[in-house]
Amino acid sequence: MTGSVTAIEAIATIERSSLLTVILEGQGDYFTFARIEAELSEQGISFMPLCGRDLVLEVISSLSPEALSRCLAIVDLDTWVYSRIPDEVIGDNVLFTLGYSIENDVILNSDLYSLMTGNERASFLAELKIVVNWYASELEDSLNGLDTQLSRHPNNILQSHAVCGLANRKKFWEDTIGSKYDQLLRGKTLLALLVRQLSSKNRASRYSKSNLMEIGVLQAVEWRESVKRSLMDRFSMVVAGRL
Repeated sequence: MTGSVTAIEAIATIERSSLLTVILEGQGDYFTFARIEAELSEQGISFMPLCGRDLVLEVISSLSPEALSRCLAIVDLDTWVYSRIPDEVIGDNVLFTLGYSIENDVILNSDLYSLMTGNERASFLAELKIVVNWYASELEDSLNGLDTQLSRHPNNILQSHAVCGLANRKKFWEDTIGSKYDQLLRGKTLLALLVRQLSSKNRASRYSKSNLMEIGVLQAVEWRESVKRSLMDRFSMVVAGRL
């Protein structure tokens, strides 16, 4: 099943299936979890990519009790990482990332930064400072209900933005995200900054986003094991009933 299915189609598929199902936000997440799915295949656990957090939460909240007992959802915190998860979406069948998104969790638990040379690392940190300065201002505006572009690509940010002095809450976000960018900066933005350094035409080996996520998942052994334990713990009663 692809990530373009509707809620009705996804619900019908899960209701009919005898598999233990983990629903994800999209194909990118599915790629990230592919190795974990393979390692859990003998347990009858299947991963299903949908299209976005809202759709995943709609599906998980619409299942019958029987289908819900064999279904879990893994979703990104996104901007909830800066505030709190709404009570109405908290439940035993929903697992959240620790960081802004799954990209953050992989980066947090791997050693992708070691792929950079010293000069690349210095360039990365310099560009990170500019992006965090821009992002902090956009974030505060977003949290206040204004139209913003948090998903803007770093290439565009770096072409048009120079570090400027921030005050009050914007300064707070700059300091907070700057000190914990692995966890708090939008994951796709952070990954794109890494790719800028690691895909340079001057490198003997170049890495894409997919390459880096695959390497990160391979490196993040403890994270993979933790995810598998969490899933098996949640599914344990269903699995035990099948023995």
